[in-house]
Parts: sequence; C-alpha cells; structure tokens
Amino acid sequence: MLDDSKAPPVRVARRASVHAVCVAAYRAHRDDGDGSCAACGKASPCRARRNAVSVIEAYADVPRRYDVPEGRVRFVAGVALVSDGVPRG
Repeated sequence: MLDDSKAPPVRVARRASVHAVCVAAYRAHRDDGDGSCAACGKASPCRARRNAVSVIEAYADVPRRYDVPEGRVRFVAGVALVSDGVPRG
C-alpha cells in the first residue's frame, strides 16, 4: 500500500539527460569551504555529490572537468526534462 503523504518520485523523462542532471547536482553539491556541502549542509562530499560522481563516471566522463571557479559560468550541453512520475495519457 502506498503512503499518500509522500509525493511521487521525480524522474528524468529522457535517459540521455541523466548526465546533465548529474552534472548539475555535482556542481551544486560542492564544499563551501568549511567542510560542509553548499547545497544541503551535510559533511562534504555529501551523498548527492558522490552519487553524481558515480553516474558521471559511468558515462566515461571525468567529473573534475565540471568544477568551475567561483563566480564563473560554464554551460553543459544537454536537456533535462523532469516529470513527477505520473504518466500522462
């Protein structure tokens, strides 16, 4: 039986966009300088960043290439379409 108090899981609509989503998570969940994650506040590297690293490496890519110095912007190619897990019909 499903627990109605929980929201349905968010899932990525296109498999090709998983890499782009993980790069975004990798960038957001970085060390803020005092040993904690800038996004979630947990000890760095947090679980979200470690999971993103695993997926990026599974795509035969190097996560460190997405590290950007503070204040600079670097774009990543890819489209991330996110749905709420409810099929549309």
